[in-house]
Amino acid sequence: MREERLKQLREKMGKAEALLVTSRPNVFYLSGFTGTSSQLLITQKEAFLLTDSRYYIQARTQCPLFEVVEISGAVARLVQERNIKTMGYESSMSVASFQRLQGYAPETELIDFTQELSDLRAVKSEEEIACSRRAAQICDAAFADILNVVKPGVTERELALELEFNVRRRGASGMSFDTIIASGPRSAMPHAEPSDAEVKEGEFLLFDFGAVYEGYCSDMTRTVVVGEPNEKQLEIYDTVLQAQEAAVAALRAGQVCSDVDRIARDIISKAGYGETFGHGLGHSVGIQIHEDPRLSPSCHTVLKENTLMTVEPGIYVEGFGGVRIEDLTVVRKESAEILTKTGKKLIKL
Repeated sequence: MREERLKQLREKMGKAEALLVTSRPNVFYLSGFTGTSSQLLITQKEAFLLTDSRYYIQARTQCPLFEVVEISGAVARLVQERNIKTMGYESSMSVASFQRLQGYAPETELIDFTQELSDLRAVKSEEEIACSRRAAQICDAAFADILNVVKPGVTERELALELEFNVRRRGASGMSFDTIIASGPRSAMPHAEPSDAEVKEGEFLLFDFGAVYEGYCSDMTRTVVVGEPNEKQLEIYDTVLQAQEAAVAALRAGQVCSDVDRIARDIISKAGYGETFGHGLGHSVGIQIHEDPRLSPSCHTVLKENTLMTVEPGIYVEGFGGVRIEDLTVVRKESAEILTKTGKKLIKL
């Protein structure tokens, strides 16, 4: 798999004689290396993994396609030895790192290669999809278990701890991001951190979490009601559900991201809640929880087959509460494959 990735990368390099890869996600994507303190230097014929002595054995084990070299001074030495005149770099590096790079190679033209790397990672192989599918399965099972723990008086932090333990126990290496659990009026904060707030009867309870499996992420959100919902809660939930299902139904290769976003946004706006839906409809997922492209009004990218996308509309009413429903999907030629299997009918606990 990584041999094919290196081949694809070299085809994209164009006039760049070499590419310096510095971000951990891209180092992992191209080499399989999971340690820190690492960079890759890739030319049309050679591939080097730069690291320090703490990781030599690990790097040689994980990265058979790469020559492992001591990181200190390696970039300057390799560039000079190979007389590299043009080199790609990632714009995610710090200003200080970029200035050091300029000092290492003052005669070398530096070319921003960030978008090319993003494009390469956007379309997933079936092996990558299988990892995110397994991560989604772990989360489905953990969510089913956590519902048995929910009761009035339990705190958001207690639920988060139980949920994260369950996810790891089922084989995940960790969480995709900091778990969001928000109850009552706090559920109107899309990225609320779990607090000591206690779950109360008659309130929304929102769960947004994901797992990492073999380096790949999942993402799901479900909102439940503790007790019986009132009319306004039912109205908000049904509106979000309608918007979410309509957007998923429209998701396929060839669709423009902003057009899919508009489908959900129009439904929420027509119901009178347009101003309460401030974030984008979704984002790509992979090694990182937020990747490109995005389902948003400002992203006009045409979706490609085998892109992993979330679909997560929401309504957030300050002082009352919020609802978000999110599935992880795979964009296929004719429709979307939904990896999140937990049902979306309102759960009353």
